[in-house]
Amino acid sequence: MAKTNNSKLTKEEIQIIKELKDKLFTVDYIENCMAFTGNILTNAPMALMAAQAYGFLPACRRLLVFRLQKKQGKNQ
Repeated sequence: MAKTNNSKLTKEEIQIIKELKDKLFTVDYIENCMAFTGNILTNAPMALMAAQAYGFLPACRRLLVFRLQKKQGKNQ
């Protein structure tokens, strides 16, 4: 999986997030949440938003793994 320049997201993860077309969980939203370095005591709303993003991202990654496995199955 290829990394993008200023992001922790891979190109494939960005593609999946865009395909899902979620109104809240956009690429920008996920990247902003991933960049959050505070804590719940200093910025509770942002900490909660980051927690949501970190729950959404594993689902995107699992979808990517599923797609790759499916693609490999077709090529064998």
